[in-house]
Amino acid sequence: MIYFLNELIKDFNIRYSDGFILRIHHDNTINATDVICPYECKHPNVDFCNMMHKLYIPPKVWRFVPAGHPLVDIIMSRDLDSTLTALERVAVDDYISIPGGMWGFRPSLNRNLSRILHYKIHDQTLIKRFDGIYDQVFLRKHVWPFDRQSAVAHDTFLCKRDFGHISRPFPTQRPSAYETNCVVGCSRPYCGHGILSFEQCPIECRPKDHPEWLYC
Repeated sequence: MIYFLNELIKDFNIRYSDGFILRIHHDNTINATDVICPYECKHPNVDFCNMMHKLYIPPKVWRFVPAGHPLVDIIMSRDLDSTLTALERVAVDDYISIPGGMWGFRPSLNRNLSRILHYKIHDQTLIKRFDGIYDQVFLRKHVWPFDRQSAVAHDTFLCKRDFGHISRPFPTQRPSAYETNCVVGCSRPYCGHGILSFEQCPIECRPKDHPEWLYC
């Protein structure tokens, strides 16, 4: 766990040093004296949030809790072993610039929806149904219907497939395999350097002003 935490903080300080806070939700398996205090003292932009008083919320749903907080303007939920890539950051900047953007990232633009999500996450009868691997089922059933019209999706390969929303290309070209073979959403320790694990992106999925991009 410490390895993933160190790597995540390292990525975070590179990609999101412009006012973002890294909040880590946890239970009592993380020791305050040995872990929390040293990290929070060293990194003022890292915040540990103990969820022991809300154990009825499935652990994989903890990361969605800030979406219902009245003082949060933008939220991005990630796993501890996630890699924060440059390609992902430019995608974040792309949707942040759009009025009425996504619920999960801009609750400040729709506080009513933010409150609805807060109540759903803290509804003990409801949220217990989405334990384990069902966190995405919760999003599909209880968030996507509200968020569908204002969502922004970036896609490199499946832009023509109908997922109920039109996607757009990533704003920048994918780095070469010599720089990194990481993709958005990949987990450690599988990201690194080497042969790309994907083919050239389809022409129809490339930005209109950059049809020459082979990897996008």
